[in-house]
Amino acid sequence: MATTLPILDIQEPGTDLAKKTVFIKLHLGLLGNSRKVSSSQVEVDADKELIRVAKTLLDSPELQAIRTLDGDVRRFLYDTCLPFEVGIHLLPLGLLETVDETLCEFKEKRRVLVEVFLAAYPRLRQEAAGRLRTLHNPADYPPVEEVRSRFTFSWQYVSYGVPEQLREISARMFQTERDKAVHVRSLCRSPAGYEGFAAGIGQSPPRPAGRSARWQAAASAGINLAEAA
Repeated sequence: MATTLPILDIQEPGTDLAKKTVFIKLHLGLLGNSRKVSSSQVEVDADKELIRVAKTLLDSPELQAIRTLDGDVRRFLYDTCLPFEVGIHLLPLGLLETVDETLCEFKEKRRVLVEVFLAAYPRLRQEAAGRLRTLHNPADYPPVEEVRSRFTFSWQYVSYGVPEQLREISARMFQTERDKAVHVRSLCRSPAGYEGFAAGIGQSPPRPAGRSARWQAAASAGINLAEAA
């Protein structure tokens, strides 16, 4: 059931909306389960330049359970947040604690499902070898610990209001957000750290011109960034 949205009294659309809402940026990392197959490995009576074939690496209900939960998370945010552009979740401050607690619950449920999948992974990998036969490539199946690292669940609050907006709502959330922000900034101090962080959240951004420039630009725009994970 969707959470009842509070009625926002918006007197000045630009200013009031910034003061009474935050954006949520959600990231769900998942193990990829398909690979392209070279057209040279496929026999068809057609121009192979026009043929695109992919193989499924694992026939896994355990992995599908994780995908299903991810869909539940996205639907929860869609039903709870205010209507806005696709992919942007605009959350009234009055629901912030409730949503944060629910996301934490989803994160724990996902962790359990990931462990179930990892326990089945060696068996699934063996089964795939038998079923894919000549299309099987051991390099498509990384070690268990590397697979574990692919499953990430994080969310980021982006506030266009006052920098300490969260402190007034929840001291715990404010401290968590601040600690995570410090961690992110420490990763951005060097190009290697920044690129490692970007890879960890599944993005490949261009090399930044400079850490100070990025953070000064955010500060000058009145944006307060903090990540919860």
